Amino acid sequence: MRASAREALLLEEAEEPAPLLTASRLGEGVRAPTRRQLGALAVVLAIIVLGVTLSSVAMGRQRALLRGPFGSRTAANLVFEQDFRRLTALDPSVWNVARTLADDPNQGFQYYADDTSVLYVNATDGTLRITPGLFAGLGPLETVEGHPPYLAEDVMRGTCTPYPACATYKVPACTGAGAIGACEATGGAWSSLGPTVIKPTTSAHISTKGKFEFTYGRLELRVRLPAGDWLWPSVWLLSAADSYGLAWPLSGQMDVVESRGNGPAFTLNGQPAGHDVASSTFHYGENWFWHATGSVRAPAAEAAAAAADAARAQLGVGGFAEGFHTFGLFWNATAMYTYVLLETPGTPPRGADVPTGASAGKHGVRGGGHDDELRIVDLSARMAGGFFDGPLGVRGPPAPSFRDARDLKPLPEAAPSPYRRSPATNAPFDQPFFLNIKVGVGDMLHGCPDPQYFGPSAVWCKPCARPAQTAVEHLGAELPTSVACGPPQTQFWARKSEWLPSWEKARQADRLGLAIQWIRLYQ
Repeated sequence: MRASAREALLLEEAEEPAPLLTASRLGEGVRAPTRRQLGALAVVLAIIVLGVTLSSVAMGRQRALLRGPFGSRTAANLVFEQDFRRLTALDPSVWNVARTLADDPNQGFQYYADDTSVLYVNATDGTLRITPGLFAGLGPLETVEGHPPYLAEDVMRGTCTPYPACATYKVPACTGAGAIGACEATGGAWSSLGPTVIKPTTSAHISTKGKFEFTYGRLELRVRLPAGDWLWPSVWLLSAADSYGLAWPLSGQMDVVESRGNGPAFTLNGQPAGHDVASSTFHYGENWFWHATGSVRAPAAEAAAAAADAARAQLGVGGFAEGFHTFGLFWNATAMYTYVLLETPGTPPRGADVPTGASAGKHGVRGGGHDDELRIVDLSARMAGGFFDGPLGVRGPPAPSFRDARDLKPLPEAAPSPYRRSPATNAPFDQPFFLNIKVGVGDMLHGCPDPQYFGPSAVWCKPCARPAQTAVEHLGAELPTSVACGPPQTQFWARKSEWLPSWEKARQADRLGLAIQWIRLYQ
């Protein structure tokens, strides 16, 4: 039966899709979608959501299957990465940059600056660089309003007028507010040993505090350590919340790798201590005497071929300042150790590229270890039955020197462990830590004649052939000829002819700066 014209029109209107309700059509009398249309739309959306959910579940299961044991070097285990081969600058959401004159408990001679001359990503080889420089190289400084800029060295030494205003340097956007001497210093300021220059070198200290903190994992860095006398490169972890107390080192510190920039001929206590030696230390307890430390030496070219220890020969020719090496920390509740990866000449370095979707394979974790790791310091065995069972501290007759004191062992009658109330057997290493990287210059911890890290051969501790010109002399008193010539950082600058050539030589060979290709954390 044929429909009438009116019935056909009504049928056509019923089948016509309702126009979308958009902002531009509001108020135009647009009809709302019918219940049938809304129902159909809901079904379509449900199918889409179900498909996405099933896909996510499948991907999650696949990723779980690809994960290796804890800390394995797989894409599925990788939780953090900074690959400077693919970056052009530091990521401010990850890194803090220190800007201070007093951010160093070791009392070094560096001004930590946020300056592209000392901290930058080298686009040529894709590395993060921390390259020390000189305060005198900062260029003209405007320290007096309305006066032409002064040479940075004149400000540093205080050889300008009107003094002291001309020689008072204020750190731009200082990050050390509240710390004495962190944000402002005056060149040539008088001390008991004579005029003191402003920190004569520049360098950098970066950290992930408040931005990236973690508990447990395998942390690895592909680095080349710097060369240059009296440089102190360091990569270490500090407690994010000082959970066991503010007094250092109650809440722990993990030095993943540190070294000295001096050449292989440099020794300390009769042992090699130049840039061919890298060390690691775990600090904990109620005083700094209680720690665990170890070191590893990269053999020189002529010794490598004849090395009896084939594993150590694999560390490479020329030391840690000549080529890149992978240093790491493995850390969980029952094992904790630092290491450097051994490398076979002619083969890619371990961990050079994360094999996406690969399993742990030959170089994965085996029995809590890694089959090509040379461990530097290992506390795992002590953690099995309770990390710090027994007393901590040092009690006994005074040590003849600070260096001897560091070798003293805790005695049974020493103070009880500050961690005895913690339920964790590995306290204080059971809490979040953050990463620090820096290059220091010199140190004055414990002062002359035997500063803690560089020892009695430190150039800034050399005695004078004659008494120093100090306020005491002006009173007619005589000083022994063995006293220091003046304030240590002033002497460090005064004796620059003894160390600056090594910096220039390293700079020409592109070895002065700490160079980092990548940083990774696997869990």
